[in-house]
This record gives sequence, structure tokens and C-alpha cells, in this order.
Amino acid sequence: PACNNVLTVAPLPDPALVQDSSTPPPVADLPHDPNACAATTAAPAFAGGLGTTQYYFTFTLTPLPGGSANLINNHIPLDPITGDALTIVKTAGLVNVSRGDLVPFTLTIRNNLQGPVTNINIYDQLPPGFKYRAGSATLDGVASEPVASGRQLIWPGLSFAPAQERVIKLIAVVGAGVAESNYTNRAWGLNTLVNAIVSNVAQATVRVVPDPLIDCSDVVGKVFADNNANGYQDDGERGLPNVRIATVRGLLTTTDQHGRYHITCVRIPDEERGSNAIFKLDVRTLPDG
Repeated sequence: PACNNVLTVAPLPDPALVQDSSTPPPVADLPHDPNACAATTAAPAFAGGLGTTQYYFTFTLTPLPGGSANLINNHIPLDPITGDALTIVKTAGLVNVSRGDLVPFTLTIRNNLQGPVTNINIYDQLPPGFKYRAGSATLDGVASEPVASGRQLIWPGLSFAPAQERVIKLIAVVGAGVAESNYTNRAWGLNTLVNAIVSNVAQATVRVVPDPLIDCSDVVGKVFADNNANGYQDDGERGLPNVRIATVRGLLTTTDQHGRYHITCVRIPDEERGSNAIFKLDVRTLPDG
């Protein structure tokens, strides 16, 4: 804190030095007592300044001529509550996930300052439809349950030593009602003393894709020589190997030695109307005849 009294700036010494250095006080300098600061620069200490952290916010000045001396080295400290005090990197352990999957997330938080940072709440906001798996979170490898508030997970009251890096890990569950799309998890640090964000807003995105066993339609078929042209494979009508099938999306598959093929997760059925899957036979791969 600043000195509590109003400093009267006398004519001498000139200049009057609040601190003994023209640069910010080094770590070795003692913290000042805000209740014990001198009330006038006429005190002997202002001839060479003090090797402490003392500084003033209020002064009594006398106009020239014969008025107040120049006053220098009144270094005012600023608390490190700026937006770049912390850097957060957010990563997801999986890129593509399906409903019901467990998704691990990692937050790496680094103090960018050469001094400590305190009174920090770390917020992690889960995407819609994702839910935190209770008991899965750790802080620096030690179990640390967050405070849950809706989709937000909060680790309150954290402190960071100079240049310290801390790691939070957690697991989220993809809800049953989540649709196929991209979902972004966000995290940031908040200084609770001033209610201000003091970090970047880190992001990690995962894509929810169809579950091949539950959400998709599979196609199983066979290419055969329909000798009697009745549309069915009768006895003696052999399957044709190495014949290529193409989908409208450009997926290619080749029949096995018996003419069989299958394609998984061709389409996601429309809940109201169903859906169609269209295939084309590459006639250039048929055997002669």
C-alpha cells in the first residue's frame, strides 16, 4: 500500500528522492510501513532516498519561486492482474468421439510473471451435452474435485509461484442427446480480487461422429453372374471376385473371392423419413462375358 500521509515537498533537498534508485526497487529492498512514512521531504532521508518500497499518492506542493523541489523516484507498483498474467493450453485426448464416450481433457496453466499470482479461479466450460465424470479430476497429479456450476467447472483459490506451470486433468462424458457436430471446450483464469480474466481463453474441439454399431446403417451385398436374369443367385451362379463398387461419396470397395462386399456406416438414418444409399457397379472391373 501507498504511504498513508500527505507528503509536503520542501524547497530542499532538490531533488527530493523518495527511493534511492531510479529503477524499481530490487527484491532485497524492505517493504515500507505505510503508517511510518515521513511527512516532509525536509527529513534527512530524502537527500539520498530510502532503500525501501515507499511511495506516495498525495502531496502538498508550493509554487515557485522558492517553492517545492523536484520530486523523483516515486515508483508506484502495479498488481499483476493483466490479461496475460497466465497462459492456458487446452488439449483433448480424442479428436473423434461418439455418444457415451469418455473424453480426457488437459489444462496446462503457466504463470508468465516473475512474481507470484494469487486469488485465481480456473474455469473450465464443457460443451452442451457433455458432463463431467465425478472423481476424474486431478491438479498436478493429485485428486482435486472442481466446484460444478451448470456446465462450468471451477477450481477456486489457486496460487502460482513465479514462472510456475500447473496441470489440471479431467474426463467428460458425451451425452446421449448430442448430435453429430464439432464441440468446443473452453478454459480461462479469473482474478477474484478484481473479478477480471487474467489469461487467454483456451479451446479444445472434438467432433461427435456416428457410432458404427448404433447410429449407422451397414450394407451387405454380393455381385454374381445372374445367368437366368431373374435377379436372384441360383445354384450354379457364381459370385464375381475383384469387382469394384463405388458410393456417391467416393468410397470404393472390392468384392472378395465369393463376390461379397460390405460397407459400414453408409448413412445415418433420418429419424422421420429414413435415408437412401446409392451404389454404382464399375463395369470396367467385370470379367469378360
